[in-house]
Amino acid sequence: EVKLTVTREDISNYLIDVKCAVKQGRYQLSSRKKNRELSIEYIFSEEDRKNIILSLEVDDFSKTVQNEHPNYSYEVLYIFGKEVKLLPRFGGEEELVKLYIKFNKINKMYVIIISFHKQEYPLTYMFK
Repeated sequence: EVKLTVTREDISNYLIDVKCAVKQGRYQLSSRKKNRELSIEYIFSEEDRKNIILSLEVDDFSKTVQNEHPNYSYEVLYIFGKEVKLLPRFGGEEELVKLYIKFNKINKMYVIIISFHKQEYPLTYMFK
């Protein structure tokens, strides 16, 4: 596992690229089951997802990891966490949900949202 040393400025620049791609529709959500569960469990739209991504800050950054896919092992993925209020689809009060968000940014041009789901374990944040 390659540990990249990233600065606040690196993450700030990374988020600028990601947000730009998302605003311009140059992104896609990986069709993993975990990613779909959020919209099943909560009243949650693609617009909500975009707004959460656009609200990410440097302090929401957790770590970088190597892409585990053998053909893309040279890629570095960036992991963020965000706490958001979501309304359960099948009744109940709004809940505070901790999200796990993992991006793969390809040449500043395109973003693949690999993960966008509830955290399965607490994240540690590099700059908090």
